[in-house]
Amino acid sequence: KMIKVGILGCANINGNAILDCIDFVNENSYLKDDESNSDKITIELYSVAARDKEKAKKYSKKNGFTKYHNSYDELLSDEEINAVYIPLPNSLHSIWAMKALENNKHVLCEKPISANHEEAEIMFDYAKKKGLILLEAFHYKHHPVLKRFTDLITDESSGVNLGTVNRIETDFRIPIFQSSDIRYNFDLAGGALMDTGCYAINMLRHLAKICTGNEDIEPIVTNTKTKLFSEHDQVDQDMDVEFKFNDEDQLTGSIKCSIFTIIPHITAKVEGDEGILEITNFVAPQYYYSFSYTDKKKKKKKN
Repeated sequence: KMIKVGILGCANINGNAILDCIDFVNENSYLKDDESNSDKITIELYSVAARDKEKAKKYSKKNGFTKYHNSYDELLSDEEINAVYIPLPNSLHSIWAMKALENNKHVLCEKPISANHEEAEIMFDYAKKKGLILLEAFHYKHHPVLKRFTDLITDESSGVNLGTVNRIETDFRIPIFQSSDIRYNFDLAGGALMDTGCYAINMLRHLAKICTGNEDIEPIVTNTKTKLFSEHDQVDQDMDVEFKFNDEDQLTGSIKCSIFTIIPHITAKVEGDEGILEITNFVAPQYYYSFSYTDKKKKKKKN
């Protein structure tokens, strides 16, 4: 099966998200219809569009696209394209994802998928109505490192014994000090919560489902602490949030997120009454990662 992909924009993230992994995907991806029939998937970098058509032309040639388009709308109207990747600023995700769905394209959209809850509901309802895939680009959830981490939580033979899980903490803080960065632009849906915080919340929700076996579990905010950026007082540079969970009285959680910290922190921790399991760099484990397990009874920690 051939999937022809179009990309809206020449964003830097295109490399890590799409361009650098095409060969690996084409060598290792199959579409399984049933246990006896697997079809090979081939992804073609079909087209790219940008606000500057000359930039799109050069980018297309440099990165091996089949063609380029002069505008986003022109790309979306191309019936050869099956799926679209959207790496645009946060405030534009909903607008262009909806236009892509209207043009019958599957959509992989950078996080956060929208600027607010209402937009997200409309987008997913529309994708379901059209019978199309709308996926938020939290790539780490498909990495084998995360599967190994969650297996340690659920597999009793793994040697990790957490007991009854009562606390989940996620943390994603990085240094972005340039005030001109779009992450500090309120009109573009910037801020720590929208940039790094969405990863922390996504991981928190994912781990809550894994730990409880409850697909309907959701975090409920109990307390927040926010620091606004001094030059843009509508944008948060740091945010800490405490949560409880529906249907789980004994479970609490927290996230920490920042785009204005000196030392990066990217961790997730699951704590039970008998042990603690932690992962460092769950967001990009392809570069580095580590696990640590603490046995509370033996008061022993191992990596």
